[in-house]
Amino acid sequence: MIVSLCLWIAVFLPAALALPAPALDPALADENWVGLSLCAVVGLMGLVGGVAAHTHLSNLRLQRLLRDHAEAREALRESEARLRALADTAGVGIFMIQRGRLTLVNPALCALLGRDEAALMALNDPISLVHPDDRAVARARAQARERGQQTPQRYEIRLLGPEGREAWVELSAARVTAGDRPAIIGTVYDLTERRQIEEQIRHLAHHDALTGLPNRALFSDRLQQAMARAERDDHRVALLFVDLDRFKPINDTLGHAVGDLVLQTVARRLRASLRASDTVGRVGGDEFVVVLEPVNDVSDAVTVARKLRRSVALPIATEERDVSVSSSIGIALYPDHATTEVMLCQCADLAMYAAKRAGRDGVRLFDPEEMAGAPRESSSTPD
Repeated sequence: MIVSLCLWIAVFLPAALALPAPALDPALADENWVGLSLCAVVGLMGLVGGVAAHTHLSNLRLQRLLRDHAEAREALRESEARLRALADTAGVGIFMIQRGRLTLVNPALCALLGRDEAALMALNDPISLVHPDDRAVARARAQARERGQQTPQRYEIRLLGPEGREAWVELSAARVTAGDRPAIIGTVYDLTERRQIEEQIRHLAHHDALTGLPNRALFSDRLQQAMARAERDDHRVALLFVDLDRFKPINDTLGHAVGDLVLQTVARRLRASLRASDTVGRVGGDEFVVVLEPVNDVSDAVTVARKLRRSVALPIATEERDVSVSSSIGIALYPDHATTEVMLCQCADLAMYAAKRAGRDGVRLFDPEEMAGAPRESSSTPD
């Protein structure tokens, strides 16, 4: 039986408003098809709410069309629900960008960035979430993806977290189609904790665990760099060897805890007495080394060395009593006394032992004539 009816087709996605005909393709092929006229249906607020189709078709074909349409809408709702559930429970940040704006953000991303969903979705430019130093790279890769060009799918970048805090993340993104429109979907994995651990490992590899000063390896690198700059800029570098006098008895009688406190206090005092351009390191139990850069002449180095000696000699308060320790300091200049790292260290070392032989608690400048063939103090001699 042929019936005349008015069929309302509800449109789920905006893109479908302009394309009602494909939904009626099955009816067009039916032998009972008589005619079709289309008109826009204006709803409340003057908005286009759907499409009206006046047609004659069989009840069976109509029922099938409506059923397929309902099933498609239900499948889409279920798919979106699964995606939202996955995003909401994921431990990593998830986002989607369409037409330059965020259209999907999950709770993990909101927590990482310290903003709620509404604030993120209202952003005109998601690149504003990227650290200023990384924005050029992020924008170039986003534009390349939009053009369909090959870009690294995974890379590390800094985002701006709560109160401007930097957050290192691993960002993975890909170009997809969502609702018949191109989109960028991606994940954001927080690398902050991993970065902190890596930084701690690097620090421990190059710094003394007790005092936090550069260790022998890092100090050697700093000394080589200072010598290279001195050669380039035509200035001097002073190398100081600072050895604590009679530190072993303090360690033996008062215990290692007091000994550690003494070393930590000496390290702080040395560091506080130097310029930002200078370097102090710990290369042995009670042995410290200092690079002064630049120095104009010998008197500059001697003045600083005497200042360090006085600072070290100040009493150190412990739980039991105050402890005092003196130091013997040797000085060698680059390029006056040596032009290689090894020879410069030997010169400063010889000068330091000359200060010990002279009665300790003193400063000695390397003298090639005085110290030629001078024996280094044996380990059996009290320090």
